[in-house]
Formats: sequence, C-alpha cells, structure tokens
Amino acid sequence: MRLFKENKPNRKPLLISIAALLVIVAYCIFTFANVSKSTTQEKMNITQQAIERAVVNCYALEGFYPSNIEYLENNYGVLIDHKKYVILYETVGSNVRPYVEVVQRGNTM
Repeated sequence: MRLFKENKPNRKPLLISIAALLVIVAYCIFTFANVSKSTTQEKMNITQQAIERAVVNCYALEGFYPSNIEYLENNYGVLIDHKKYVILYETVGSNVRPYVEVVQRGNTM
C-alpha cells in the first residue's frame, strides 16, 4: 500500500517549448534566405546603374556611346564581377544609347 500518489511528469510544457523553438528556427532560416536573395538582386541593380551612368558620362564627355563594355571598364572605372554576372551590352550605333542588362551567372557561390 502506498501512502502518496505518484506524480507523472507533465510533458506538455516541454513539447510546447520544443514546438515554439522549431517555429522560431524555421522563421529565421526563411528570413535569411529572403535577405540573401534581395541582397543579390540589389548588387545586380547597383552594377547595372553604374554601367548606365558610365554610358551617359561617356556620351556627355566624348560625344559617342562606347561600342563595348571593356571601354567603360578601362576608361570610366566601372568594376564588374565577371564571375558572378554576364553583361548584355548591345549597340546599334555610336549615337544611339546601347541596351544594357546585368544577368546573374548560374551556379555561383
């Protein structure tokens, strides 16, 4: 005969704590992934804006649009990470503004 009733451990608070921790960890991972994507997009936008500013500066100073992106890199200090980005640069003539687009390369780390 027992004098005292045995108390079973209450596991409910522990399970709630574990579930809350898992939700917080999942939220942090999701947020980090979104921040990483938006940072990559912002870097591409900055690169494209730098190229476009250099194109306009070249036309204003020299009277023609550059025929290739290398001209901007050599003469206007445009820095492009060619390992991360492909630059689509299409010209029609020296007096027509070129088409510029920055595209991310696949499989970058």
